[in-house]
Amino acid sequence: MEEPSKNGQIKIADEVIAMIAGTAARETEGVHTVKGDPSAPGGKQAQRGVVIGANRESVDVKVNITVKYGFNIAEVSLEVQKKVKTALETMTGLLVAAVDVNIVGVQTDEA
Repeated sequence: MEEPSKNGQIKIADEVIAMIAGTAARETEGVHTVKGDPSAPGGKQAQRGVVIGANRESVDVKVNITVKYGFNIAEVSLEVQKKVKTALETMTGLLVAAVDVNIVGVQTDEA
C-alpha cells in the first residue's frame, strides 16, 4: 500500500499490514489462534490466516480465527473487527474499509 506524501512515497508491504492485523486479532480475548490454510490462495498471508486487499484509498482485511470454547462467537468476532481496524489505522494511517472475520473452528480443552 503506497501513501503519497510531500517528501515522497511511503510504501507499507502487505505482509506488514497482515502481521499487524494478525497480532491484533490474537490479542483479542476469546481468540485461540489466527489460523491459516497452507493451500489457500494468497500466499504467505493466507498461510498465516490473514489476507489483505489494498488499493490507493483503503484496505480490506480477512482474518481466520479459532475461538476458545465458551466464548460468544459474535462478540469475539466484533471485538476482533474493532481491534484490527484500530490497530491498522493507528499504526499505518490507512483507512480500513472492512475487516471480515471467518470462524474456522472452536477450540475445546481436549483438542
